[in-house]
Amino acid sequence: MNSTEFQLTEYLAIFFVLGGVSGFASGLFGIGGGILRIPLFALLFPAFGIHGSMEMHVAAATSLALAVPSGALALGKHRRLGNLDPAYFRTWAVGLLLGVLVGLAISRFASTGFLTMAFIVFLATMAMYVGLVPDRYVILERPPRGPAKGVLSFVIGAYCVMIGIGGGSLAAPILKLCSMPIARAIAIGSGTSMVVAAVGTVGGIWNGWDLPGRPSWTLGYVDTLIFLVMLPGVIYATPRGVVVATRLDKQILQRIYSVFLVVIVATMIAHYRH
Repeated sequence: MNSTEFQLTEYLAIFFVLGGVSGFASGLFGIGGGILRIPLFALLFPAFGIHGSMEMHVAAATSLALAVPSGALALGKHRRLGNLDPAYFRTWAVGLLLGVLVGLAISRFASTGFLTMAFIVFLATMAMYVGLVPDRYVILERPPRGPAKGVLSFVIGAYCVMIGIGGGSLAAPILKLCSMPIARAIAIGSGTSMVVAAVGTVGGIWNGWDLPGRPSWTLGYVDTLIFLVMLPGVIYATPRGVVVATRLDKQILQRIYSVFLVVIVATMIAHYRH
């Protein structure tokens, strides 16, 4: 094995482990693994020749591809448990789909710097929400309906597909703030992740299809090599994170999650300042 083959094997081993780490974090905190995957991709991609103008695009598309199976499994589980409101989700998904298409169009021409800043803003907002907003706090007496519902799902779809997250970690807390019962909110969040991830993955492949300078193993903006290496760890570790979460005190878990988000924000800022 020559030095190049050894380096490739070494980095693939790292990504295999990170698949398990991101899956475990997803199950532990009830989030999409993209919150952890995106910063890790940003740190490690340069070693694979992915950097500069395409770094965030490949990170987002590859992360969305990894979110497809987990989103589909979670949505199926919520349907079996009776947590999903199909009528509400059908109209929610219409605005969501339109938003994803618009977000993909914007990201096609957006710079890595713009997408990175959008991701950092999302993380900082989530850290403040988890750390500062009381659990019983609501802003509306009932979940949005009609045009307001369409606008909300449209914005979530557009924003989340640009930064490479499924959207459940944004949709669920927003709907909870709008007085939706937590089980229903999480179920809608799982459906949101599935739609954003599935359509976003196809869009990521399309947007980067003819882009010059991509590594030979990428499919559009989706890094197929890393996807295949990380997928087993994501599938294996996610349910185990859920099991651990059920055994921890909720307030302690929220504090850990808030610190976790702050650390990721600091890491992203430090990385892109150099």
